[in-house]
Amino acid sequence: PENPALLARLEEVGSRRGRKLSTVPFLLREELATNPFLRTDSPEIRSCLGMPKASDLAVFTRLRQLKDEF
Repeated sequence: PENPALLARLEEVGSRRGRKLSTVPFLLREELATNPFLRTDSPEIRSCLGMPKASDLAVFTRLRQLKDEF
């Protein structure tokens, strides 16, 4: 929730949907800034997961588990 790139993307997607426009594709730089699966080194994500010193693979695995449970 503290990621300004994610908040901007959320606003853009909402705007595009409201105008019945496609919301994909996005630029790779936007994916890298907003997709948690591509941000396993993010201190914010690691903190939220309680995994500050875990490997990137462990963080990715936990994110995937959470997505599967969603």
